[in-house]
Amino acid sequence: MDMVPGNDPARNGTAPDPFAQYPAQDVFFEDAPVEPILEGGDPPHRRYITALRAAGREMPDFAGHYRVVHYGCGTMCGSAKFLDRRSGRILDLPAGLARYSPDLMHTAASRLLRVRDALEGAWTRCRFTDLVLEDGQFRTVAQHDGPCSEDA
Repeated sequence: MDMVPGNDPARNGTAPDPFAQYPAQDVFFEDAPVEPILEGGDPPHRRYITALRAAGREMPDFAGHYRVVHYGCGTMCGSAKFLDRRSGRILDLPAGLARYSPDLMHTAASRLLRVRDALEGAWTRCRFTDLVLEDGQFRTVAQHDGPCSEDA
């Protein structure tokens, strides 16, 4: 789920904005489409060729020059891939992070990705993980478990 500013406690004055702590290095706004590099991936990038090609024509929505591509993989299953709009390179979420269909909070102006994912199918207990994109890789900066109704 993309961040909705009206629902973000950082924007309504109750908490500091965590996204501002990790600004994007540059913001890429070129209209020319990029062709995704489809080799590799877990699951393989080729399975999502249509969605990845469509993302190559859309504006960045994460870390200045990435487009987040959400995909389903069955009942209660989903994840995301991250298309670099400059190079066509594709990143996956770190292995083991997404068990069910994770909620993702992100902005084009920040390298912070906030992930909320259920620890079981009932969505009563969740794992909240903050990742920062650095040098083309995700690094975990915070993680805790709690009720799924909790704000990340």
